[in-house]
Amino acid sequence: MSAITPDGKNIDLRTVKASVWRKIGYALGDFAYNFSWYIISALLLVFYTDVFLIPAAVVSIFVMLIRLSDAVIDPLVGSLVDRTRSKWGRYRPWILFAPIVMVIAMSLTFWAHPDWSEPAKITYAIITFTIAALASTAVNMPYGALNAVVSLNTDDRLSFASYRMVAASLGSTIVGFLVFPLIEFFSGSEGNAAQGYGATVPLIGTVTIVLFVICFFSTKEIVQPVNAAQPKMRQLWGSVVKNTPLKIVVIGFFLTGFIGYGRIAIMAFYFQYNVGDTGMFGIFNLVSTGASVIGAILAPLLLKAVPSGNKAKVVIFASIVQAVFFALMFVAGTDLVWFFVFGGLAGIGSGIFIAMMFGMIPDTVEYGEVKSGIRSEGFNYAFTSLAMKWGGAAGPAALGFVLAGTGYIPNIGQSSAVLAAIAIMMTIVPAILSLATAIPFLFYKLDRKAFNGMVDEIQARRELATDTIDAEGHITVPSLVETERD
Repeated sequence: MSAITPDGKNIDLRTVKASVWRKIGYALGDFAYNFSWYIISALLLVFYTDVFLIPAAVVSIFVMLIRLSDAVIDPLVGSLVDRTRSKWGRYRPWILFAPIVMVIAMSLTFWAHPDWSEPAKITYAIITFTIAALASTAVNMPYGALNAVVSLNTDDRLSFASYRMVAASLGSTIVGFLVFPLIEFFSGSEGNAAQGYGATVPLIGTVTIVLFVICFFSTKEIVQPVNAAQPKMRQLWGSVVKNTPLKIVVIGFFLTGFIGYGRIAIMAFYFQYNVGDTGMFGIFNLVSTGASVIGAILAPLLLKAVPSGNKAKVVIFASIVQAVFFALMFVAGTDLVWFFVFGGLAGIGSGIFIAMMFGMIPDTVEYGEVKSGIRSEGFNYAFTSLAMKWGGAAGPAALGFVLAGTGYIPNIGQSSAVLAAIAIMMTIVPAILSLATAIPFLFYKLDRKAFNGMVDEIQARRELATDTIDAEGHITVPSLVETERD
């Protein structure tokens, strides 16, 4: 695909690479999102059971049901953001306004009322978490879709994803290191945990909003179809069915969500009950998610070692690395030195894996456009996001059921059965699922040659004479649907 610059030069968009500052600005969005949403991932279950005093089994059920509703919500939001038209583009307006709603909803979610009746507590928790989850979708969906329109270079897209994953890991690492000290500080001398959560979450949320504003002003939507035909929902679903690489990536994201969010949720329990020192939570989080930063940086370098440029080969390698070191963490047990070493090495594998996965999503957009005639960045991203959420809901939910089934009682010493279940959920289960995650990627065939061939085919179908780059750096490209219709 090519375009004409204001000085009359014709350029191939696949050769255009964004500046480092553009990539950093884009990455700040994922830093901000993980800086706040990590609290939901890591502490929601323990907050509900130990502070809000809602039974673990009840929490698992309603959190799972809310996440299952994303099957309807995510595709609708993905379609909606694709249809957005503004002077700022399709996706950037969402990342400017939606974070405000998300932060308010999160603050209400962590406003505990342990003295309420159980039905009142459950009702309040369901309402506030539902709103927070909806707002999270309205933030994360358009942000993820941006990756497909900031560049048309497949390697540069991975670079954007790598920056994004580094920032996401840093956001999780920093907030994981700070959150318990902040909660303790705001809990006061009386140890009022409800008060601690109530002050900590809005503070972190304020930082989140500021960072998203910076992300908004730092990003540009380079590929932005203008006057594009609006496909019907039936056509969008049909485009997904035909998109084999997208379906493979969706499976990978589900298992990734199950592993990642399940382990994040179990960490608080592991260090509170198995280790007996919640202070080690922040240190381990610093090691493991900090190591994932190294993995995200290594991801583009590892891809260069693959002659075909097939990102799935690096994904498979990273899956094996994770599985090996997760299993070794179980062997290490409460020997924290080796537990932390193996956790850090597993974190490197995780960083490689997730950066490569997010680098694959934009490439599935061109594949879908070739196969179905429909280009839909937001709708494609909706399914990867949905899969991640479902996996992220299934992991903690499974944890809640296991804890309930083994006799977990909050805020007391746990039985050997509970401690063993926590240890296995922290190590062995993720190891097995990591190996399972590698399997679908054996069938992923979208390499660099195939991608460039798809772009050439799309270019051949379009009216290239209308491609322009305006003074703001935006490229307007007629959609494939409209070109074929004309």
